[in-house]
Amino acid sequence: MTFAAGPGKRTVLLASAADEVALGLPARLSRPDIVVVTPADLSQPGWYFRPGAGGSAIVAEGQVLGSEQIAAVVTRLPWVSESELPQIVPADRAYVAAEMHAFLVAWLSELACPVANRPSPNCLCGPFWRHERWVAEAARAGLVVVRARRSVDAHGAQDAQDAQGAPARLQRVISITVVGKRCFGEGDEALREHALSLARATGVETLTVHFGDAGAGLRFLTANPWPCLEDDEVASALLDHLVAPTGAGR
Repeated sequence: MTFAAGPGKRTVLLASAADEVALGLPARLSRPDIVVVTPADLSQPGWYFRPGAGGSAIVAEGQVLGSEQIAAVVTRLPWVSESELPQIVPADRAYVAAEMHAFLVAWLSELACPVANRPSPNCLCGPFWRHERWVAEAARAGLVVVRARRSVDAHGAQDAQDAQGAPARLQRVISITVVGKRCFGEGDEALREHALSLARATGVETLTVHFGDAGAGLRFLTANPWPCLEDDEVASALLDHLVAPTGAGR
């Protein structure tokens, strides 16, 4: 399916009110079509969502936008926390935060437009996995991994270790960010293909994959689905990937 940045359509950036990178992105990229939505906006009148009916509306920067006016959504908010809701009386914040989180999971899951990344039940911006799960998923995707083992002492302190039982001492780390079918970073073609394979296997639009060398060559270390907006080139590529120019396909 092709989505075009038609007249009046906006790209919604869902983020924390403390996320300075997200808040500053429209100005940094000179993109007036980007609107930032924070949890505080969910307290404004005008929101509605009809599950299964395809209709919804949100409030963004004081404007009501119907779902048909949204070109794409980039999610930088993992969950709604109580600290995001100073306008709610303290006794009700935990309940309201949980309800807002559940609402956003349902709304993001049903949007017809592209979303980076689609929510999981416990995280609004993609799979929220422990390091060990990422290692397992990478191994299933055919990547050579730095195997992980976690130990816990009697006091609850945790220590992540490599397969030989010693804390991994990495000589270097290379990070590659996947955006759709493109890769950004210093890795060679083989590492880029590995990163793409993992992104496809885990069903995300964007993923940063870290490879580490502990003396046996570069191997998969860990990954993070958090949309990388700190780099303007990567941020622009993500927005262009989600929303094709009018008349162009994705």
